[in-house]
Amino acid sequence: MLEQSIRSRQVQKMMPQTVYSLQLLSMPLFSLKTYLDHIALGNPYLEPCYGNMEIPISSLSVQEDTGYDAPIEDSGAAYPRPEADFAFLEFQDHLFGRQEYSLYEHLRFQAELCSFSPGEAGVAGYLIAHIGSTGYLEESLEEIQAAAGCSNAVAENILRVIQTFSPRGVGARNLSECLCLQVDAAVEDYSILMEVLREDLAALAQRKFAYLGRKYKVSRPRLQKMLDYVQTLDPRPGSCFAGERYTPYILPDVSVRFWGQQVQVQVKGDAGSLLTFDPDYMKEAASADAVEFLKQKKREAADLIRSIDMRHRALQLLTAYLVDQQWEFFVEGPQALRPMTQKKAAEAIGMHPSTVCRCIRDKYISTPWGTFPLQHFFSGGIGPGEYPAKLAQSAVGALIAKENKSAPLSDLEIAKALSDEGIQLSRRTVAKYRAQLGLGGQAMRIRYE
Repeated sequence: MLEQSIRSRQVQKMMPQTVYSLQLLSMPLFSLKTYLDHIALGNPYLEPCYGNMEIPISSLSVQEDTGYDAPIEDSGAAYPRPEADFAFLEFQDHLFGRQEYSLYEHLRFQAELCSFSPGEAGVAGYLIAHIGSTGYLEESLEEIQAAAGCSNAVAENILRVIQTFSPRGVGARNLSECLCLQVDAAVEDYSILMEVLREDLAALAQRKFAYLGRKYKVSRPRLQKMLDYVQTLDPRPGSCFAGERYTPYILPDVSVRFWGQQVQVQVKGDAGSLLTFDPDYMKEAASADAVEFLKQKKREAADLIRSIDMRHRALQLLTAYLVDQQWEFFVEGPQALRPMTQKKAAEAIGMHPSTVCRCIRDKYISTPWGTFPLQHFFSGGIGPGEYPAKLAQSAVGALIAKENKSAPLSDLEIAKALSDEGIQLSRRTVAKYRAQLGLGGQAMRIRYE
């Protein structure tokens, strides 16, 4: 039997304008500029600005109703040290071009210099076409032989020729073969090293020196030299060529500099530096349809500029709080970093924690000590003294860097040594920080000289 009932519940929904503003807030400066260039193409009221993005902020302060008041002074002059702007980056791409020379083209060029017969040239082209972006042959010789219509011996011989091409190691069928192709014949213990790479590469990577020493009658210091040499080889020889990868530019959203006795803070990305708005565009339209179209585009332009201003203001508030709370960092250096959480920052400047999260996402700050992600400044404290987690991680790395390499410290010994310095870490926390730094365990760090 069906029954009807009435319930009341509260549902919080954000206005479309708010959703749009939050989406823009999450964008780093470079992505925002690219997005606005695209939007300006479809809106006659907007025109992108291609000039320098550095807009100095005068009397940057936080609104009184946020419960935080910390003005930041500005000398009124731009800091003389130049920084990258969009105009230069775009000019650089036009002038030099992006790296588009692919591995395939590089190998084809070298194949054309070889004295292949027409039939062999076709097989070589087929082999090169099946070499992936990392430099490995991605099809078996049997499949290539069947598709190219040649014998297995011909395919094998042509592959050996291709494996002599630049970069060294290209055309390999597995990691072991790739490394063997790169080994210099003049290296010490060449024959033993080649045999180890073919038969016991995993054991060498896992530093099973006792097993390898017994099998190949080689001392541990000699095995250590072999491992050191292998670590200089390239396991992905084709990765240096252009492919699907693209390295994005990092353009800091915030810049903090000292000029004399004054601090200069620049929050980039205000609407005036990104877009030009022409409110009088086609003031007298010819038709009713055109009038309606222009009204809609003008509203969209106004909403966009309002959202950009909200994004810029949010970054100003967060930057003012950040500079005040991390003042020692900007004056003394990274070793003076203090623990700070997003929740505490949100409470101080009157924002929701999710808004602070969007403010710092994928954004960078340029400081006298280098360029850092904004996320770098937000980490909790460890132990009763609230020691910053990032500095604790750095302390683990520094202790490992200066340890005796022939007798490295265990995680427990590292924890005890840091405890003597006032940094309370458990053995598991040391292991976690060590792994985050890309450092192996005690057995993996030992060296035999």
